[in-house]
Amino acid sequence: MAAFSSGDKIDSVSVQEIKEAIKALPDADFREVSRAVDEMEAERFDRALESAAQSGKLEGWLKKVDADIDAGRVKPLDEVINDA
Repeated sequence: MAAFSSGDKIDSVSVQEIKEAIKALPDADFREVSRAVDEMEAERFDRALESAAQSGKLEGWLKKVDADIDAGRVKPLDEVINDA
């Protein structure tokens, strides 16, 4: 198994080489890698959102959302979905 580093290389394999290897995978393997990357991306997003929430970075945004809701400047979600 490859050792990981903090740069964009893994044991001297470049990101471009990884992309090319992924392109060459059979369909089933490609889907497996795609699902794994999607899961990793979701986990990173969740961690970033949690960190932002804990640090207070979302407070200003949440106050604006509350003000927009109080002022009636938002649509109910079902209206937004049905307009699409």
